[in-house]
Amino acid sequence: MKTTFDIESLDITFLKGGRKVRINTEYHFLLDDVEYIIPAGWVSDGASIPRLLWPVLGSPFVGKHRAGCILHDFLYWKNVKSQNYSDLCMYYKNRLDGVGWIKANLLYTGLCMGGWVAWNNHSKRIAMEKNNEI
Repeated sequence: MKTTFDIESLDITFLKGGRKVRINTEYHFLLDDVEYIIPAGWVSDGASIPRLLWPVLGSPFVGKHRAGCILHDFLYWKNVKSQNYSDLCMYYKNRLDGVGWIKANLLYTGLCMGGWVAWNNHSKRIAMEKNNEI
């Protein structure tokens, strides 16, 4: 996977409650030679890490995994290719950003176990939006 989405350039604002962030600047990134744009104003809930695991894995928006998690949220939101592809993109983005092998694998395993719920919800939302366009 090739990507150009830099963690240092993330400009986000935490929303009330601290569990979601708004992206303040439009981000362009390449993923396997395809350009995607995360629009300014788009909202992410970051990594869905249970609070119990925050001491081990970190909170949803703190750490080297932040850009990978926001990228992953966007790929799910857009239903890009497949759930597995999106999950692997987060894994590889995290590794590229310096997330250790153990932590990256724990985050990826969590996605494999529970990511289908969010993927299916986004798939239903997209289908409903397409039906409303007709």
